[in-house]
Parts: sequence; C-alpha cells; structure tokens
Amino acid sequence: MFDLFNFAYLDPSTGSIVIQSLIGIVAGVTVFGRNAIHQIAGKTRRLFTKSEVSGTKTEAEVEQQ
Repeated sequence: MFDLFNFAYLDPSTGSIVIQSLIGIVAGVTVFGRNAIHQIAGKTRRLFTKSEVSGTKTEAEVEQQ
C-alpha cells in the first residue's frame, strides 16, 4: 500500500534558492557580528579611557599626583 522508498525531486532552481539562502545567512551574520563587535569594543574602550568632557581623571593620573 505504501512505498518503502519515497524519492523527492529537486529541480535546479530549488538548489539555487538553497545556495542563495545560505550565502545570505552567512553575509547577514558577518555584517551583524562585525557591527556588534565594534559596538562592544567602543563601549569598553570608553569605559577605560579618560573623558575629556567631564574632566575626570584616570586612576593612573590620580596615583601620579
């Protein structure tokens, strides 16, 4: 009644869509990841650098005085 083996047909356009989807996912992750890394790096850099606007001093400058 039921076939033991079911064969699925994938035409060339289906393979093309799959490949384009994979390329799009990789590109999206790369762009998003790079953007996120730059944002995190910028925030941590601001945490550990002297702020010229507020006039606060870093710990090294306070120790030197």
